[in-house]
Amino acid sequence: MSYKTAKRDFRRAHRKAANGHMMQLNRDIDESAEMNTKDFWKQVNTHRMAYNCNKFTSGIKFGEMVHRDQKAITKQWEVYFERLYSPSNSEHFDDKWRDHVSQNVGQMRETLIPDSNATVMPEDIQRCIRSCLNGKAPGYDGITYKHLKPVASAISPLLANFFTAILRTVYIPDILKRGVIITLHKGGSKQKDNPDNTEL
Repeated sequence: MSYKTAKRDFRRAHRKAANGHMMQLNRDIDESAEMNTKDFWKQVNTHRMAYNCNKFTSGIKFGEMVHRDQKAITKQWEVYFERLYSPSNSEHFDDKWRDHVSQNVGQMRETLIPDSNATVMPEDIQRCIRSCLNGKAPGYDGITYKHLKPVASAISPLLANFFTAILRTVYIPDILKRGVIITLHKGGSKQKDNPDNTEL
């Protein structure tokens, strides 16, 4: 099973479980409301306590500190990935792999030569857009394939010119290098509060 298939199945199961939980919660409250006021509020408060308990006991441990607030967790993820993607020397790093990657990246840079004859055709762009599957997550710009398909014929010439310029200058704008990182727990018995037990 591929990662994309597993992620799709996970999201489907998660939505189904969440919907089932909410339906059961509504049924419980409806039944209690039909009995009497005391039982009704007892049911509501029980669910409130369970929600608050889950909300404040869960968290993610960065370093020696557990963070539970959404803003704090977001900030710690920023620090985590900044450290992860920053060049550094570590005793745990595989020197052979680093040399292998450095050599390949160096060779790629040497072979990137501007091609003044490179041309991307609008019809190729339009065909690519129309062949993309709906339901895929957007990138940093928030644009999905569903947004692009209805206007494919109008934007294809613009995108063709844009990609032609990239091929001819061998320059990729920084805005295209941005992305959205979504972390998923690896599953199994791995600790859920450890950021190292997530995958992207």
